[in-house]
Amino acid sequence: MEIRKLVGIIGGVIISTSCSAYEFKKSSEFTLFKNYALSSCVATHYKNETIYKDAIDALNGSREFGNISLDAYHEINKILPNWSKKEYKSKAGNISEFFMCIDFHNSEDISNIFDRYNPCKKPENWDSKEKFEKRCK
Repeated sequence: MEIRKLVGIIGGVIISTSCSAYEFKKSSEFTLFKNYALSSCVATHYKNETIYKDAIDALNGSREFGNISLDAYHEINKILPNWSKKEYKSKAGNISEFFMCIDFHNSEDISNIFDRYNPCKKPENWDSKEKFEKRCK
């Protein structure tokens, strides 16, 4: 009886995971680009092996599924050190590097870089009309 319960639970998890997994694949180009920026910042500031590895995996996934020039990602890497110098202090006086990373990913700097390299300006550079329409909404 216990095996049946376990198989049922595992089956349910697999089915629910397969239905909801990989939501980022549905993301717009801009969202993927911003997610790269956030992941890059987190990887820079959090050297805990698990967090660092997760952030690197996330930035690689964002870059892999995006259709923007590699030059845009290089620009993120150039401006991140200036953002990293900013101290975000809470009311209690604690420094929050994560809050800085959130601001970085939502910043005008990231928007401006994306605008310069926006892959949605040239639909002819996409391998399918469907992908262009999904990512450039």
